[in-house]
Amino acid sequence: MPPAPTPDRHADPLAAAIQAAATGTTPADSLARFFEAWPAGSIHLGGGMLVHPHLVAAEIRRCQAAAPPPPLGGPAEVMIFFRAEGFYPVQGVRGVFLQLQAAQHAALNPGTLRVEDAAGAILWRAA
Repeated sequence: MPPAPTPDRHADPLAAAIQAAATGTTPADSLARFFEAWPAGSIHLGGGMLVHPHLVAAEIRRCQAAAPPPPLGGPAEVMIFFRAEGFYPVQGVRGVFLQLQAAQHAALNPGTLRVEDAAGAILWRAA
């Protein structure tokens, strides 16, 4: 993979993120490049909170270095989340029990009715 280009601090943030993604970088790296290319000034987060975009980029980079993402699993680690309005797949990670992943994801997504693996076995069900 070719090295990713250095972001231009005066470039359009979205264009910088898209360019980074096109070079095969990770989503977190693309997001960091988005904030690195942000024009001078702060971002208003609401509630009177301001944050400098380069601090956001630095925190993303720090987290990337501290905890690399776990490797994605294969077809056996696919989970199907069922909700009242439909269903969607989630790719699990290798080396973590699917039942644990299903319970953690369902807790973060209120409204999930049940989670099945690719073979149809129930991994989690709403109480």
